[in-house]
Amino acid sequence: MNLVHFIVCFLIFNLIKNEFIFIYLDLHSLDLSHNQLTQLPESFGDLINLEEVYANANRLTIFPCFNQCTRLKVC
Repeated sequence: MNLVHFIVCFLIFNLIKNEFIFIYLDLHSLDLSHNQLTQLPESFGDLINLEEVYANANRLTIFPCFNQCTRLKVC
């Protein structure tokens, strides 16, 4: 069984490493809200099955290119 929903909110993360992404290539939903993230890794653009990203209540200033994520809506 593949992980399709991943919730990492309220954990006060300030960094997500690129290696994290390659474990979850089948991910459909990702909740990163309420952390202290300032950027998302470029490798997020490789998550072609991603449909939803929740990233509110962070300090984001840098976003990756999501061109390959054709089903994505940022929530």
